Amino acid sequence: MLILKLAEIIDWSWWIVCLPLYLTFAIVIVLMIFAGGVGTLFTFGKIFRERARFKRAMKTLEKDDIDP
Repeated sequence: MLILKLAEIIDWSWWIVCLPLYLTFAIVIVLMIFAGGVGTLFTFGKIFRERARFKRAMKTLEKDDIDP
């Protein structure tokens, strides 16, 4: 009951002004989180590709050392 009385007292007209700002900020935050995740995945992918390339090169060098 108290919550309903408070809801009647509060002037909700400021939501009309602030809602577009809140939605814009929410969209920007979601896009930034998504872009950060994608960038992180690409970075880790690059690191793992370089690591695999290095391991292949080391195996090739080891084969060359064994076979005269």
